[in-house]
Amino acid sequence: MKFTKTLLIASAISTMAVLSTQAFADEMSYSNQTVITADASTKDVAFEQGLSELNNLQAASSTDLLHQFSLDMSANNVAVENGAYVTVTKKMSSDGQYVYNGVVHASLSYESDGGE
Repeated sequence: MKFTKTLLIASAISTMAVLSTQAFADEMSYSNQTVITADASTKDVAFEQGLSELNNLQAASSTDLLHQFSLDMSANNVAVENGAYVTVTKKMSSDGQYVYNGVVHASLSYESDGGE
């Protein structure tokens, strides 16, 4: 009788653990990403390139974002979060000329299946 009761309790605990694991299997994950545009001769052009790239990211499908940023192939519903922005960096090329790059800063959200 005592063995049966212990077995029943162990079975119930095991079932609850499995159910709770499945309930939290699909959780939101976030990934901060940057995209650097091609060299530009002015800051204004670099900002325009960055803004264009940001608009492309925001319009991209979940699948396109998944591949562009090499996310886990089990990720679902990939999206660019609000708050993405563009900065510009300045550097000197090997010939002594300054060049500018747009830098897109974006946080991606996606559903992760918890590794199943």
